[in-house]
Amino acid sequence: MARPALIATGACCLISSAPALAHDEQHPLNPESQIGTRFKQKPNSLDEAQRRELVNYVALCVQKSVPQRTDWYLRNSDDKSYVKPKGSHNIGTFLVVDYCLGDTMIGATKERGLSTSQSAMRGLLAEQAYLANRRTYIAPPPDSVVPARTFVATGDDLPIARGLAQFEDCIAMTDPAGADALLRTKPASIDEDTAARALAPALGKCLPKGQTLSFTAQSVRSFAAEGMWQRFVAPTAPSYTGQP
Repeated sequence: MARPALIATGACCLISSAPALAHDEQHPLNPESQIGTRFKQKPNSLDEAQRRELVNYVALCVQKSVPQRTDWYLRNSDDKSYVKPKGSHNIGTFLVVDYCLGDTMIGATKERGLSTSQSAMRGLLAEQAYLANRRTYIAPPPDSVVPARTFVATGDDLPIARGLAQFEDCIAMTDPAGADALLRTKPASIDEDTAARALAPALGKCLPKGQTLSFTAQSVRSFAAEGMWQRFVAPTAPSYTGQP
């Protein structure tokens, strides 16, 4: 049974069965904004929990296989666009998504297509990059600040990317312990839903006063992941030079 979405408004929050928005992958997206590939899938279609487990595993595989490329991608992209890597046909090739998808679907027989939006991919990889080598939550110094972001988006997409980044960073500054707890839950689980709802006060505080948005646990998790990566990982100098 689908869980109700979390409705957050500036300065307060409430629960509703309204449809979810932002960072979810439930609606078709412009092909140019997708990171897609082909993979072998069992004849029976995946349910929501299985789909999320699959894409989460793929993100973990990418982070473990090419951690420097993952870091480069996160530093050279935003929620709306990314810098195309030199020498790669597309970002999916650069991030070895085909390899990781093939690894998850060994023994399957039916070919399907899997597409992941730009914002969803960033959230998934930001989560794995943040959790790498962080077995437990470590509180940041009281005077720590979120470093300024580099934006790739242009035109009408730029203010959207900036607005999302501000919201994500605010979550990581307002309740980093709660955001960390959410990222350590199993996707599509009751624990995830509980941890996402626990962030409701932070969501309400981070939204502009009077603005209302609808979220699911998945979208809250993605926002939290990007904010936590920006606050805890981005300040660390890369271990590589140029494009890895």
